[in-house]
Order: sequence, then C-alpha cells, then structure tokens
Amino acid sequence: MNEVALSANQLNQISYDLPAVRKGYLQPVANFEFGETRSRYLGNGRVIALLPDSSKQGYQDYLAHIADEQRKNSGETPTSITAFQYQLNPRKMTAALALPTTVDARSLFTAKRVL
Repeated sequence: MNEVALSANQLNQISYDLPAVRKGYLQPVANFEFGETRSRYLGNGRVIALLPDSSKQGYQDYLAHIADEQRKNSGETPTSITAFQYQLNPRKMTAALALPTTVDARSLFTAKRVL
C-alpha cells in the first residue's frame, strides 16, 4: 500500500502557504495553484500529487509537468511522486478519487517511460 505518513508538524510545513479558500486578500501571503493538477513537496525527494483521470499519455504528461515544477521550485529532482487521480462529474455533482500510485520521478527526466 502507498502510504504517506506525515506528522502534524510536517503537514503544517508543507501547507503553510496553501489557504483553504482562494480569497483575494490572501494572495500576498499564499500560493494559489491553477490548472488541473496540484502537488506538494513532502521532503526527502517525495512529492504528492492530485491529477485528473486521463489516458496513459495524459497521465505521463501530467506527471512530467509535476516533476518539472517541483524540481524548479525546490532546486532538486524529486525521487518519487505519489499520484492520486480524480474524476469529476459536474452533472451529478460528485467526485471520485482513485487509490494512489507511486512512480519513480527520476525516470521522468530520462527517455525511459514510467508506464
């Protein structure tokens, strides 16, 4: 099973600049992410990510984007990404979240495919 066990202190450190709501007055002190994916660096080369359910190629592209963003933001290449895929159904006003998959993020920076 893919487990991401974090202490309360670790959770506070990785989410300090992520407000629960996107209100304009929080913008000077917050980090608003836009787009279909979300990710956070957990430390020790680990990244946790949320991405939409997609084709195999789309999944690969999202993972590559997340890995590259985390490398840009942290200055180091991530070693693993634990990815949760979501599927939204606006008509029924529901959302589904799949069990996580952990991939070797280093392979995203090579010609080798992770899938």
